[in-house]
Amino acid sequence: YIDYSQKINPHYDAIERALKGPEFPLPPPISFEDKDGNPRHHARIKWWSDDILPTIERLEFGGFKLNEEFCTIINQQNIPQFDKPEDMLLFVGHYWLRGDPTPLSEDVACVDYSIAKGGILTAYRYSGEDKIQPENFIWVD
Repeated sequence: YIDYSQKINPHYDAIERALKGPEFPLPPPISFEDKDGNPRHHARIKWWSDDILPTIERLEFGGFKLNEEFCTIINQQNIPQFDKPEDMLLFVGHYWLRGDPTPLSEDVACVDYSIAKGGILTAYRYSGEDKIQPENFIWVD
């Protein structure tokens, strides 16, 4: 447990990535505030997104909107490409989404819709399908 709690330990990075997904360092002076008002200098990568999208659309800022100048700077950056799941569905959390639950892609669903911050408690009713079906999300306010 101690190894996993020390930022200098490689186990820490492995656990962080498994829980939160890969992150992208934002070029200075760009930062944003998270849901609790803390400054963030890394954005989570939407690793499930199409690699041809502009960089700004492949990053998650927790609902924070960057100004046009910062978006232009970020779009000049390159994000690594990620292998997408093949022949399997993947369910993730820890992205603190808002609104009505919807698939992130045809293979990926997030069931974290910010219940701890006034969002909704979300689940997915799996019925043996090969692609995420929007109608299989269920939630309560």
